[in-house]
Amino acid sequence: MASASTLRALAPRLLPSSFSPSPLLHFPPSRVTLFKFEGDESRCRIVKESKCLAREVSHRRRGGSVATLVAVFEDGVTGAAGSAAMEVNENCVGAAEVKKDGCVKAVFFDLDDTLVLTHAADKVAQLAVLVLAERNVPHINGVEMVKVFVEKFDVSPWDRTHQVDVREWRARIWNEALQSQGVDDLPLARNLQDLFDKERLLSFQWAPGVESMVQRLHELGIKVGIITNGHFSVQRDKLKACKADLLFDTILVGGEEPNQKPHREIFLKACRLAGCSPEETIMVGDNLKTDIQGGINAGFLATVWVNVHNLEGLPAGGATPDHIISNIGELPGLLKQLDLDLGQS
Repeated sequence: MASASTLRALAPRLLPSSFSPSPLLHFPPSRVTLFKFEGDESRCRIVKESKCLAREVSHRRRGGSVATLVAVFEDGVTGAAGSAAMEVNENCVGAAEVKKDGCVKAVFFDLDDTLVLTHAADKVAQLAVLVLAERNVPHINGVEMVKVFVEKFDVSPWDRTHQVDVREWRARIWNEALQSQGVDDLPLARNLQDLFDKERLLSFQWAPGVESMVQRLHELGIKVGIITNGHFSVQRDKLKACKADLLFDTILVGGEEPNQKPHREIFLKACRLAGCSPEETIMVGDNLKTDIQGGINAGFLATVWVNVHNLEGLPAGGATPDHIISNIGELPGLLKQLDLDLGQS
């Protein structure tokens, strides 16, 4: 790769005379925009826009031609501020002013299926419920009953008007699941819900690597927090079960706030509580529509998607994260790989 000084010297010569900043070519803070010029050099289209976290990106086009895009920073080490240029291959050129504000001062996490493997805890609780239901009503198909419950639960997990207690609401869903098997027994359904809550909370523990990762971030002077959606009492019970308040600096529950994720305000409130700006913050979560889109809405430095279900490619209709990991234990390695300034301004 060409040196920073070489590229800085070449940049004016590489750019066409027709290239000049305009409202069309506005560059948001902390981002580098890479352009491809085709034919008429006065016309360009954005090839890639990414937050200024990586110094090199390879762009391969069909037919085998390759353009290596290199973001160059004045200090050559941390990328604190300066200019960006591109190494040229064929007809790809571009440049943009780059600003990287401060450093990483906070990392916020989603709770369910990010810090805690909630789906696994759900399976344990559902199995316990299935056994109890079939013991009380031997002729039912417990597997089908649980399937009906999950389908109805996903549509409406609690009373949005808050007129019905959340546990009673879910007991009624269990009764609807029983009714699908020809049984109408609300007292039994309440017992099923009580057992579900008990068994799930017993299984509600940090995913492997969470505690050591948070400890390492603390050692680096980075604030860590949780931003979780859901019913306030249900989420607070989960947080209590894993003793989250002993590990995390900031905890926000969407059900207690005017707006849940992905609304930007809950993310900005977390920043205020942590004493950091959005440009100094990273969001980590498993949900593209709430965690990743929310981090983007709030203008966070970066978003990290935890592909906990090992999906192939990004699900359709969701936001595009800056980075992808398969489990939370990979986060420290990612931060190290990105060579970010951590905790020190």
